[in-house]
Amino acid sequence: MGGTQDLDLLVYTDVYMRGGVDAATGYLLESLRPDLKVAVMATDLNVLESVASKRPGVERVLLPPIRGWRDLGAMFAHRRAFARLRPRVLHVALPSMGSGQWALLAASTIRGISLVAVEHGAFPPVSRAGIALKRFVEHRLAAH
Repeated sequence: MGGTQDLDLLVYTDVYMRGGVDAATGYLLESLRPDLKVAVMATDLNVLESVASKRPGVERVLLPPIRGWRDLGAMFAHRRAFARLRPRVLHVALPSMGSGQWALLAASTIRGISLVAVEHGAFPPVSRAGIALKRFVEHRLAAH
């Protein structure tokens, strides 16, 4: 399943309001070579538009937020979107160390995608399950 992996970079964030994460991610997009094929994926429309506006012509994908371990519908929507776009690199911009773990887990089930997680804050996961999931997902990252 998926495309031919002609997308160089997919930038993803699950922040729910504009702030430092989308600003820093936007600066990244502005600094990339123009020949790179890039897409932006987010779970909040305002954040999606803020980040994507830094790179004209970029594909935009809005996904439902994953609200917890029981939200299988949103997790599968993320996995389908990651598989459809099949980027060489998935850059996940995280507001804290405990965020984005379910999306990272979904992406880690797709072969051929290099996962990069960038934590913009030093707030640790708030539960033992969150810590365990973070440790499990960390081993699947190409860079952290």
